[in-house]
Amino acid sequence: MMGLGTIGYVSATLIYSLLAVLLVVSWRGGRKGGLFFGAIVMSLFWAGSAAYSAYQGEQYFALQYQLLTVAHYVLWYLFLYHLLVASASLPLRLARRLLRAKRGVLLFSVVIVLYGAVVTSSLTPHAAESSSYVALITLWLFLPIIGLVIIEQLVRNYKEQSLWAIKYLFIGLGLIFIYDFFLYSHAILFNGIDPALWEIRGYVHVCAAPLLAIAAARNRDWQIELFVSREVVFHSTTIVGGGLYLLLMSAVGYYLQEVGGSWGGVLQAVFLSLSLALLVIILFSAQLRAKLRVFISKHFYQNKYDYRFEWLRLTRDLKYVAGSDRYESPIHVLAQIVECRSGMLWLSSGSALENVGNLNWPKVADKEPNESPFIRFMREKGYIINVAEVNQRQEEYLGLVLPEWLQHQPLAWLVVPLFTPSNLLGFVVLCDPLVVKEINWEDRDLLKTAAQQVANHLELLVSSEFLAEAKQFEAFNRLSAYMVHDLKNIGAELELVGRNADKHRNNAAFLDDVFATVKNGVGYQNGD
Repeated sequence: MMGLGTIGYVSATLIYSLLAVLLVVSWRGGRKGGLFFGAIVMSLFWAGSAAYSAYQGEQYFALQYQLLTVAHYVLWYLFLYHLLVASASLPLRLARRLLRAKRGVLLFSVVIVLYGAVVTSSLTPHAAESSSYVALITLWLFLPIIGLVIIEQLVRNYKEQSLWAIKYLFIGLGLIFIYDFFLYSHAILFNGIDPALWEIRGYVHVCAAPLLAIAAARNRDWQIELFVSREVVFHSTTIVGGGLYLLLMSAVGYYLQEVGGSWGGVLQAVFLSLSLALLVIILFSAQLRAKLRVFISKHFYQNKYDYRFEWLRLTRDLKYVAGSDRYESPIHVLAQIVECRSGMLWLSSGSALENVGNLNWPKVADKEPNESPFIRFMREKGYIINVAEVNQRQEEYLGLVLPEWLQHQPLAWLVVPLFTPSNLLGFVVLCDPLVVKEINWEDRDLLKTAAQQVANHLELLVSSEFLAEAKQFEAFNRLSAYMVHDLKNIGAELELVGRNADKHRNNAAFLDDVFATVKNGVGYQNGD
């Protein structure tokens, strides 16, 4: 039957399958990577066996499930043991002890498999509380204990500078081992495994697998060229968080139905409807999404930005748009880097800079003189100015005087100067950030690099406009020259008519020529 446990183990099977495919195409032949890949594949087989057992109603009684449970533990042991030997500076005596411990663990695993086969062959689901089965569970309890002991040794002996890369492996496997320890401890206390706790086990692996993937991507010495993009982590976190939220709300809704009496069904329906509405609001909240991205970049990655993605996005979005919106894309490409919703673009125009473009922000009528203290500070220092920190860091911003129009913008956050190779072209004021965060060297370097591209784009845009205007003047001058030439010809003809009018006034042929000349001049003026 497709119950909650089956769905959980099927989900674990799918996520382990995806991770195995990523590993098989990115593995470069290293021993660490091979052991990690083997452990993931065995976890995949184990999750598939558990899903089949849950669907058949056998749960933890199936022999193949017990065999794969021990097998996937053993492979994780081998991988962790190899990390321990390779990463710690171990004395020869301790290394020999670890070798003997490794052999003892493998022998213990064989004993569990053989004993489990004997017990399972004579056990039915209705005899789950037999002493032999409880003894088997007691042996199973040592499986997560051994894993936790190895992780503890790794944490103690691993180099501190390498913990950034390996910590998510410890968290992921620690989550699996701790839950299994709780599962088997509970089973010993109550003479049998709780089916509900066993069904949740698949969801624990679903939560742990992404952490294992991040660990594989960070540890290049495993020779696994695996890259987990920020978008994948972001969307995976959103899906897992949404799923856990729905599970929690479903449990609360079930409780309301049970205790609500005759109103239970109504209370459950109202509660679930409000819960779904709240989930939709949360998922479509730009501010919460921005906070989640900041959290992921801060805690899961060494760099705050995916520079390949940022560069491709800047190149895609920095485009020429005709009309009054042509200045919005330069503001947008800088604003989206630091999650701002609005901004202003100021460009040099003669002796002052003026607000020529706005993104979700009202236009400022004031002009900023080229030789004001504000402009001189940016031209000399080249700083990205954090408006909120000017008063707190007076030594850093020594000599800076914020203009009055900027002081009247309460949501103004960053001022990014736009430099061309020859001069200061202008600046962008970024306003109304989704998340007010600390701006460090990485943010400033990326903004400065993007600002250089924006400045080049704007310089090309302004030059193109001047060139188009110059071509229009050239066409007008050429047309004016033709018109003046035609007018001179018409004037000469009329002057000749006037000069001979008194002499040939009574000559019919002369009058015919006069009318033909006038008609020809009218034709010139009309373009005939």
